[in-house]
Amino acid sequence: MGHIRFANADVGYAYSASGGPYSLTANGGLSWTLQTGRNVSAIKVASGTAVRVSFSRTGCPGPCDWSIDQAALGENVWQTLYTAPSSVNQAKVLLLRQRPNDIYVASVGIAQSGAAAPTAQLVASSDGGATWQRHGDPCAASVPTYQTTNLAVAPGGVLVALCASTRSSRSGVVVSTDGGDHFVQLQLLPSTIRGAFTEVAATGPADIFAAVPGVELAESTNGGRRWAVAITIRPEPQSKGPTSSFLGFESPLVGRWIGPPDVLWTTTNGGATWSPRKF
Repeated sequence: MGHIRFANADVGYAYSASGGPYSLTANGGLSWTLQTGRNVSAIKVASGTAVRVSFSRTGCPGPCDWSIDQAALGENVWQTLYTAPSSVNQAKVLLLRQRPNDIYVASVGIAQSGAAAPTAQLVASSDGGATWQRHGDPCAASVPTYQTTNLAVAPGGVLVALCASTRSSRSGVVVSTDGGDHFVQLQLLPSTIRGAFTEVAATGPADIFAAVPGVELAESTNGGRRWAVAITIRPEPQSKGPTSSFLGFESPLVGRWIGPPDVLWTTTNGGATWSPRKF
């Protein structure tokens, strides 16, 4: 299990982003019960319900029968909200929730036989999964040589897609303010020689954050038109810190970035300043 998500003081979920059974606690983490059923690679909670990405067999990512399901908090009885086309190949399926009824899902493609990865497919629901709108790749729609690699949501129907070039090492972002129906023109991120931008977060259409895990955190206050490097990490080849990264905001003011080697960076003023704390 690599991820833990609590819905309240009692109910929590533990799962692996690579897929497999998930575990459930109803007593604040004192004990956990492994759940039977479909494999799970993501769970999000909001407004008394849990939404998950699930699939019936191992071998995912790849061509598999992933679906979006919903259950009451603490229950293992799931209702299918959306089933992906069986022909879709994905390296990962991104799941995001914003407000009680907004659900966003993007399948990020994988390459086959040395070819470029297929573009992502974005689906969105604004009514809790009763109906869905299918969109193409937000990044490729702006510039055909870019593909979506990650997503972030913010209040007010804001959706930010992190884009990677298929021809160079450049990255960028596109922003929607209407729940993914329309995105503005691609805005490029600063170039970096020590890795690729893989993490993205936002607190609104103007305030966007992107990170190269363990290397640097960049932020924009004008929708990606200009960027400033907020944090730069010096390489520590022998570090034994965490091997994964996280970038996210729990409110418009409070956000955190976790990345190697062993430091949690926190902002309490919307990204104006960041404070480090060793694990």
